[in-house]
Amino acid sequence: MCYLPLGEGVVIYISAILGILAEIDYDGYVMVELDGTSKAPYTSKEAAAISKRYLQSLGQTFLK
Repeated sequence: MCYLPLGEGVVIYISAILGILAEIDYDGYVMVELDGTSKAPYTSKEAAAISKRYLQSLGQTFLK
């Protein structure tokens, strides 16, 4: 087992988790790990970019 960027691994309920946070008006941070991967392989920066694009596809926005 290795780390993969969001949208490429086995956790398939990310949108549901984010929906629950929205329902309770959560206004804090959500952390995404920046680990590199051995399966793909991706560097930490590449994995973070893939995870960010995935979260954006779910309608999430980011601080600048």
